[in-house]
Amino acid sequence: MCGIAGTLIFDKAKGDLADRAEKTVRQMSDRLIHRGPDAEGYWCDLSSGIHLAHRRLSIVDLSDSASQPMINDDGSVVLVYNGEVYNAAELRRELEATGKHRWKTDHSDTEVVLRAYEEWGEECLRRLRGMFAFAIWDSRKRSLWLVRDRLGIKPLYYALDAHRVVFASEIKALLEDQRISHAIDLEALYHYLTFYVAPAPKTVFDGVSKLEPGCSLWVSSRGEVRHRRWWDPLTAAKPLFDLDLEEYKQAVGGALEEAVRLHKVADVPVGVFLSGGLDSSINAALFAKGEPKPIRTFSLGYAGSFESYRNEYEHARLMASEVGARHYEVDISPFDFLTFLPRMIEQLDEPLGDPVAASIYFLSSLAKNEGVTVCQLGEGSDELFGGYRSWQVLLALQRYGAWLPNPLLRLGTRLGGMVSSRDVRPALWLERMSRGMPAFFGGAEGFTDREKQGILSPEARQATEGLSSWQVIKPFWERFEKNAVLNGPLQWMSFLDLSFRVPELLLMRVDKMTMAASLEARVPFLDHKVVEVVMGIPENIRMRHLKRKYLLRKAMSDLLPVSIATRGKQGFRVPIAEWLQMPAFVLLAREAISRFAEHSGVLTGTAASVADHPDKRRVWLLLALAMWWDIYFGSRSINVERWIPLLEETQTRF
Repeated sequence: MCGIAGTLIFDKAKGDLADRAEKTVRQMSDRLIHRGPDAEGYWCDLSSGIHLAHRRLSIVDLSDSASQPMINDDGSVVLVYNGEVYNAAELRRELEATGKHRWKTDHSDTEVVLRAYEEWGEECLRRLRGMFAFAIWDSRKRSLWLVRDRLGIKPLYYALDAHRVVFASEIKALLEDQRISHAIDLEALYHYLTFYVAPAPKTVFDGVSKLEPGCSLWVSSRGEVRHRRWWDPLTAAKPLFDLDLEEYKQAVGGALEEAVRLHKVADVPVGVFLSGGLDSSINAALFAKGEPKPIRTFSLGYAGSFESYRNEYEHARLMASEVGARHYEVDISPFDFLTFLPRMIEQLDEPLGDPVAASIYFLSSLAKNEGVTVCQLGEGSDELFGGYRSWQVLLALQRYGAWLPNPLLRLGTRLGGMVSSRDVRPALWLERMSRGMPAFFGGAEGFTDREKQGILSPEARQATEGLSSWQVIKPFWERFEKNAVLNGPLQWMSFLDLSFRVPELLLMRVDKMTMAASLEARVPFLDHKVVEVVMGIPENIRMRHLKRKYLLRKAMSDLLPVSIATRGKQGFRVPIAEWLQMPAFVLLAREAISRFAEHSGVLTGTAASVADHPDKRRVWLLLALAMWWDIYFGSRSINVERWIPLLEETQTRF
């Protein structure tokens, strides 16, 4: 795992920008040192205006010969690459058989990517199995090729104008380029308030874009741009009709077992994050298969007892014992969370509406401190197999509500509007259905369009006039209607979350927090071969009788203790509902949101009252936004340490 950065100055602008390009790219590389503390590399061709930098976290082939930027034999192709290709050994054998390439490394997957591009050009992407974001400079085409993996496991950000394109693994590195304006994209911010994250290709930084999952971008030295979607979970799915249950179980079990085995490939120690839930337990059980030594597993809990989240140590320890693991645990407290907040916000780059990012960091630090450099996680299982309780309700509503006439749906909307403001989702779902939209807009929804009008300033309301959440969802819905072979509501929900919430919210919290600890995260449930198999299975098999994870439990239950195989979902969460009721956090939220409203001009002066809102998810959305603004646009004047004494006085009551 690594950090990459670079720039291509277009022909017409070389004289103006070339002098400071090297300094800028080296500064960008320095900002990525946490992603690659083991080595750094830099390469440029001044005549072509191309500059590439790399920070290395050594995982596979630890030799210096595998360092980057990596150059082919005649110097025509140069690669900087962040990720892992799990079928690299297989591809290398195929490429060696051609006799065309002079290999420089023993088993580097970086060189496999380089040679694969030489051999197959753009079509090499179809053969790569793994997670990656990379940039290739092809001097023959005088073009830069930027690529993001199928599921968006690895990030890639860029800024493009008439003079140059600049790219990096993290936004904070891009901001070393002084030409990038430090301004808020109000449209992206508007959508963040609903979806917990800015929808790609936008970011909350004006002028900074993120490459979408499964997409690539060609940029020529003349400034010509070609964007291409090279993979889509809908068209890639392999429909599996008319199989019996045993055959479906074998298809899922075989795909997962192969994915976990491939995701173990490394020349450094690899471990497993183990919560004690179904997904991480399956991961641990498959990981332990065939291992001659005890595997290492890592769990996290919270100091104290909370209604919204109960520690799962009991279940994690049971599963660790079942597979004979060396098991490690760490507790975090409200004090840990408070003191880590500023660093967490900065490392995330964008405001992110999920406080569990802090827990991922502490868990990653535990693994790193115990000598592990790579860990497997269970992300993606819920979205593939239907693991959320709300999905059961939505599926029933979408399956049977479709038969109701619009007048009844509209009546349901009015009745739904009478429910507590803490959960307006039923009313929203019915309203959408009455307007011919899908009820499901994603697994994370914060403020509604109507509610945003009450907290945005008059200027921000004017700037975002005419925007709606549907404008974000509509392109996904159009793709779904055009391309879906299986087109039921579960398929829509899986597709939307795999295309939006998973890559831009769940996977970015994982990437940024694990890399902040210089740890590589791997997610075998999101291996594209697994996704293609599961997305091809009819939904009445994946969630038979609306039972969550029905097929996954049937396929994998023999590997697990009965108590874990039959457990309901708790989820990997933070007890934010209780923490944000503590006076220290309430006062911090009021101060931060008030300062943001006063100095940014984005929120109304009364927005700080949200700090007292009973729905703490909304409090967190605004607190994360306010602290992000203070770090990147303000004066870094929010001092969390001033609230530590108050926190120490009161936390014993919670």
